[in-house]
Amino acid sequence: MIARFSAAAFCFAFLSLAGCITADKPTLSVDERQALRLTNAVVRFAPDAVIHVSAVEDEVAARSGATAADVKQAERAQIERVVASDFRSIVAPRLAGVRPVVAQITITRFYIPGALGAFVSGGSSEFSAGVDLVDAKSGEKLVSIPPGKIMGTVYRPGGVVGFAVQAAAAGDPADRKIHEMARSFATEYAGWIVGR
Repeated sequence: MIARFSAAAFCFAFLSLAGCITADKPTLSVDERQALRLTNAVVRFAPDAVIHVSAVEDEVAARSGATAADVKQAERAQIERVVASDFRSIVAPRLAGVRPVVAQITITRFYIPGALGAFVSGGSSEFSAGVDLVDAKSGEKLVSIPPGKIMGTVYRPGGVVGFAVQAAAAGDPADRKIHEMARSFATEYAGWIVGR
């Protein structure tokens, strides 16, 4: 029992999921928010978005003939797929009313460092985006959070221990790392839109 608790405490201390939201409360009333039903999530990237997912870059670069453009295209496609899917799976059950809405997610930063980056800077991963909820039929924007007001984060400490933790996690599929970020982000958004 004590060994199990110690292992869990150790893991939590060295891998921490958190999110942050600094936006004002939604402008819609509680009744209006309860009437919303999420039907889709559409992901796009801001023109000046900072995108870096070390594991994806490594996978694509390992293929023969991969170019820098191939790497960026693979990163963006994988992020779009995972973020949209996780956002729908976490937010849709909380927005299950009658008025269909679409979440338009504009990513401004999606950064997951590799093992060396974790050693030097602590391995803090960040995901920041703006979210517009629009009426699925009319396209009317109902409520928004501008970029930078909501973030998903995963923190792994730096130094020798942090390097070992990050190196052990480096073997994880890229999807798993992206899912960690996307779930943190979606959970923060769900708490904001329906109220905690």
